[in-house]
Amino acid sequence: MNIIKFACLSLFFTFLSSNIILSQTSVPFLVESPDARFAGMGEAGTAVADDINATYWNPGGLGFLKKTVIKKNVTSYYFENSNSYVYRPNTIGTKITSLNEVDGIYIKPFGGVLALDFNLVSMENSYQTFEDGRVGKTFTGTDLSIGAAYGRQIGMDFGLGFKLKYIYSGIAPVSSYTSGNNGTGSSVAFDAGVLWNPDFGLGTQYFMDKKFFSAGLTLQNLGPKITYRQESEPLPTTLRLGIALKLLQLPGHKLTIAVDASKLLIKRDSLDSDPLPKSLFTAWGNGAGINLGFGAEYWFERLFAIRSGYFTEPDKAGGRRFLTLGASLRIYFIQGDFSCRVLPAGSSTLSDIYKFTLKVGG
Repeated sequence: MNIIKFACLSLFFTFLSSNIILSQTSVPFLVESPDARFAGMGEAGTAVADDINATYWNPGGLGFLKKTVIKKNVTSYYFENSNSYVYRPNTIGTKITSLNEVDGIYIKPFGGVLALDFNLVSMENSYQTFEDGRVGKTFTGTDLSIGAAYGRQIGMDFGLGFKLKYIYSGIAPVSSYTSGNNGTGSSVAFDAGVLWNPDFGLGTQYFMDKKFFSAGLTLQNLGPKITYRQESEPLPTTLRLGIALKLLQLPGHKLTIAVDASKLLIKRDSLDSDPLPKSLFTAWGNGAGINLGFGAEYWFERLFAIRSGYFTEPDKAGGRRFLTLGASLRIYFIQGDFSCRVLPAGSSTLSDIYKFTLKVGG
């Protein structure tokens, strides 16, 4: 067994969660919310997708944006890993730093928004270990994705978008006593999304005004497996469905609630995983169930916002459950978003996670 690779894979999978199903895929950072806004709404952004974060949640939302936006997001924290294959000094944990940048520009002749997306995850203080307890090299694991997304409005009610990305995974860029033994790989993936925002003509001017309802559907990370030396691991192909309601649109006051359901489209046994497109159908029997995210957002005078949410997944998929809190402050065209993930007491997954996003324009 490639102990070094197994140790590093375990390290990164534990970084994201204790999710049993998710640990059967490569590059799980691709399903971690890259922005503070929707992270504060229980990770329910598929049907809202009304800002540059649509490049992740639903590229179809870019079609309604019609703005030029620059966004930066930084997340940094420590985690402790109890896996016996991973060594951690008593005085320091593995430091995880995530950097996400998206630059979007509205191209009027084409009637849509073109966005470039960069996501980098650095895992410092990782250690090469062996079955007999020996500690080898210290290294920094690195995963990244670079993508280009485009979305445009179709008629008055629909937005359609696509995203193509290159993925590099360097979870164990160290050599063991066997020449060439490392844990690096690469792949490409495709996202597609549609956002429906009809005018039902219901409600009043301020309560459930026109276009108060939206629904979104996104297929993420559709692409070939990543090969780490001799073993191939599937990408975290995910299907997301969301619904959002803009309940209040008073002058200076806006309230939105949203619900997301997501399903990991991976099916594997002890020997291998089903390839695409077969896994798109067989994954419905993988026992993972469906993850749910619930969120609410309130804006005052477009100056500041508060958010809250709740995320839950079935026990067979890992049983993660946590509350989320968030806030925003906007000054002219600059907006700062903050979010916090609050785990239950005694949780065996991650510690609380804090995210900050800076957005310019939009």
